[in-house]
Amino acid sequence: MLELGTLLGPVAGELVERLRSARTWTDRFLELDTVLARIAGTRDGPAPEFGWAWRRLSASHGRAGVAALAREIGWSRRHLSERFRREFGLTPKVAARAGYYDQAYLHREWRELAGCTPTRWLAGEFPSVHDSHGEAEHPQ
Repeated sequence: MLELGTLLGPVAGELVERLRSARTWTDRFLELDTVLARIAGTRDGPAPEFGWAWRRLSASHGRAGVAALAREIGWSRRHLSERFRREFGLTPKVAARAGYYDQAYLHREWRELAGCTPTRWLAGEFPSVHDSHGEAEHPQ
């Protein structure tokens, strides 16, 4: 688990402030898109081979062999794994296994990590989006 500042750097504070000041969910997502697009525009992004390998791993639910993927790309298994780890912080198989397969799984994992439900965490982080009864507003 990373602090937002560690992940996004100095732009993290700006993002949090922009999300807190947005009045609707639509506005919040527009603010998020704006900030993330600006960040994405400042780096080259991963090599296209990673996207291809990730799509193959996802489509096979993590069952595709890394050695076979590497051969199809024209890299060695070790080279693919090391480049993948450098780019994403995980090896291809670990990344494929990290996906959430249903909402209940996400909810349990969130509770374990944050110590509360996602709804309660959001209420604490963005109190202006919850009404006086603690219920989240419906997106507009």
